[in-house]
Amino acid sequence: MTRQEQEQVMEEVVIPVLQQEIEQGNDLINRALYVTKDKMLRWVDLP
Repeated sequence: MTRQEQEQVMEEVVIPVLQQEIEQGNDLINRALYVTKDKMLRWVDLP
């Protein structure tokens, strides 16, 4: 994934998801968001 593709995914996918979670009042502290190779987003609960 090129840098430009990464930035595009951030703008189109990651940021809206984060904003939605925050608006719903969800706690993001012990969670991580990562993008898989097929550009799907997955939440991971951190220990």
